[in-house]
Amino acid sequence: MLFELIATFAAGFMAAGVILVINLTFKGWLPKWVMPVCAGAAMIGYTIWSEYSWHDRAVASLQPGLEVASSGEGTSWWRPWTYVYPMKERFVVVDAASLRMHPNTPDQRVVTLYFYARWSAPQAVPVAYNCADSTRTLLAEGTELTEDGQIMGAEWRPVAPSEPVFTKVCTGLPPTL
Repeated sequence: MLFELIATFAAGFMAAGVILVINLTFKGWLPKWVMPVCAGAAMIGYTIWSEYSWHDRAVASLQPGLEVASSGEGTSWWRPWTYVYPMKERFVVVDAASLRMHPNTPDQRVVTLYFYARWSAPQAVPVAYNCADSTRTLLAEGTELTEDGQIMGAEWRPVAPSEPVFTKVCTGLPPTL
C-alpha cells in the first residue's frame, strides 16, 4: 500500500513537471490552475488504473498449480465510476496440487482454497467437498480426518452444484490419492 501511495504522488509530480516544462517552453501562456488540476487528474487516473488492474496483476503473479475459481465485483460510493463499471475486489483460488481424495471416500475431496481481497493478505483455508451430496465443510479446529477417509466433527453445509469453486473441485481438477 505504501508503494502505491508513493507511485500516486510520483504520477502527480510527473504531470506537474510536464506542465511546468510546457509552460516554460511557451513562456508562461498556461493559466496557473492547469498544473494542480493536471497533477490531481494524473493521481486520480493512476489510482483508478491501479484499482482496476489489481485483479489481473494478482492473477498473473500466482504460482503454477493455483487456479482462479471465482471472482467477486463490487461498487463503492467513494468510487462512483464503479457503478458504471464494477471493479473486481476479491477472488478465490484453488490449489490444484493440494487436492486430495481418499480411496475409501471417492466422493469427498479435500483442497486448500486461497481467498484474495484487495488490501489484505491472502488467506489459506482447507475445505472438504462432498461431490455426491453437494456439501462442503471447513477443516477447522475440532475437525478430524481419519485414516479411512472419514471426516469427523465436521459441520457440512449445502452448496449449489453450479458454484464455480464446487465445480472446479469436483469436476474440473483430477484429485490425487
